Amino acid sequence: MHLSACCKWAKKSGLIEADPFYGMASEIKLKKVSNEEVEIDPFSREERDRIIAAFKGNRYYKRYAPLVEFLFLNGCRPSEAL
Repeated sequence: MHLSACCKWAKKSGLIEADPFYGMASEIKLKKVSNEEVEIDPFSREERDRIIAAFKGNRYYKRYAPLVEFLFLNGCRPSEAL
């Protein structure tokens, strides 16, 4: 699709005579995956608590413990939290 767009511009600009990629994007079929069927649960509650406790007990990273705990308990991404 992007190559075809570049070639379309080049053809319009007189740099090439034909777009060799014209129509190729419509021939590519991608399998659609529904997110509703797959439940994401990467950590158990015990694992979550151990990770938070490790941050709280670490000399160098304990200042991140409140952020890590907030992320786990609210289920938001770091960019959303910040």
